Order: sequence, then C-alpha cells, then structure tokens
Amino acid sequence: MSDRAIDTLKAHAPTDRCACATVITTPKYVIGAMVLGHSLRMQNWPHELVVFVTADVGTDERQELLRVWDRVVEIEPIANPNQRKELAFSSFATTYTKLRVWEQTEYAKLILLDADTTVMGDLTDLLDRPDFAAGPCGTACDQFNSGVMVLTPSQAVFEDMLTQLSELGSYDGGDQGFLNSYFSDWYTGPGERRLPFSYNVPWLLAFYAKAWKRIEDEIKVIHYYGPQKPWQLKGETAYTILTRVVRFMTSLEVVEPSPRATWWNIHADMQKTLRAQAKAGLKRAG
Repeated sequence: MSDRAIDTLKAHAPTDRCACATVITTPKYVIGAMVLGHSLRMQNWPHELVVFVTADVGTDERQELLRVWDRVVEIEPIANPNQRKELAFSSFATTYTKLRVWEQTEYAKLILLDADTTVMGDLTDLLDRPDFAAGPCGTACDQFNSGVMVLTPSQAVFEDMLTQLSELGSYDGGDQGFLNSYFSDWYTGPGERRLPFSYNVPWLLAFYAKAWKRIEDEIKVIHYYGPQKPWQLKGETAYTILTRVVRFMTSLEVVEPSPRATWWNIHADMQKTLRAQAKAGLKRAG
C-alpha cells in the first residue's frame, strides 16, 4: 500500500455503519450467497447484509437474494489483468471485481465473505479489527486467504490498487495473489491484522478428523474453496470419491457429519424459513 493511500485512510471520516458482504459475478453463486446470508441470520448478525453483484446477475436472481440479504448493489466488473493461462482456476477471471468493496465508503467497516463460505459463530468481534485483517491461507501460513477479510473502505486505497494492478501481479492469477502483494506486511506487521485460523477453516480439513475436532468448537467460518461447491452434483460425486480414497489408502478418520452435510443442513433451514415467511405473507395479504 502506498504512503498516500495510508495517509488518506487515516483521515477517513468516521461512520458507524458496518455490514457483512459478499460479491457475486455469476448466477452460479446465488445459491451459495443465499446459504451464506442465512447462516449469518442463524448467528444473529446484528448489522446489514449486502451483496455486491455485476450485471450478469439478473433481476430474478437479485430478487432471490433479497429474500435473505438486506441490500443488493450493482458494481462494475474489473477485468483480470493476468493471462488466462496464469489463473489457478478459470473462475479467477472475475475475482478482481472484489476490489470494488473498497469503494463502498458509506460503510465504516465491511466483513467480506466469499459466497462459498458459511458462518458458524459470532463475527461481531471482527469489527474491532484495524483497516485490514485476514486469516492465513491453508497452504501457506505467511500468506492470507482472501475468502474472509475485514476492511475499512477507502476510495484512495481503491484508486491506489488500480494503479498497481499490473505492477504487483498475482501469484495465483486472482485477487488473493494481488492482495497479498498489496498488503505485503500482513505477516510481518501488527498482529491484529492476522485473524485466527478458526475464521477461515478449509472444508478439506475434515479429512483429518483429529485436527478438525481439536478446533471444532471454535470454528467461526467454513470455507468451501476449490472448483466444486457443495451445491454442485459433480462436487458431491468428487467428495464421495475422495472420502473413499482417503479411507482406503490412509488411516485418517473423516469427520461426520461432513462440512458438506453442514452446508446442506443450513440450506434446508433456509428453505424452511423462506416457506414460513411466504406463508405468513399470504396470511397478511388475505
């Protein structure tokens, strides 16, 4: 981060408005965002819930999102400056759009969650974190994972990011690699910028039950990262195969119920809640 951006951030006018947010650039992630939003409702999140979407998310999808979230706000996409062959996953083509959240200066603080996460505990303590905080990447502890971040929006920081898109590059071809270069002191700087592992637990840890159970009561967020998501049929097939392979080739114990089952349980509770709300609405209308 440049000195100019830091100075402007310090002088940013205070406001008491804060929110949990996610960014969606494709209709494929609407169901993920809805389950995420419902998981926040289940944890009694006391502030706003806002979804930032691009034009590819249509009117019908936005209406669905508003059944769970408080606001749906359209943002312009940001093109990925990296060549497609440099992307770790094809979905990374649109992830730079996530930088738009730094423009949302009507908020004093945003907790940004990827749409493939579910919230399992209270997140309000994160609002006490500084201008930027994130949890460690599961594969490189000196890098952070951008799936759960706490940030103070700032137009100056956003504009500074844009000037450095090509200069800084990205080790994974997506927003995470770029943001780790931009906030290069995350690992070496103040400790309050580093969230505990429990705020961004990779679902794959469930294949090592002893490790999962050691932190199970502390888990705040489960992150279903990877190319296949809980709501995709291929993902279910891949999970079944992976479970069988782990059980056949190792002595590791797999967690039951699995994180996938947890996601579907939240989905079922959401469906039940939405049906009850719709029924109540019909009674009022009658």
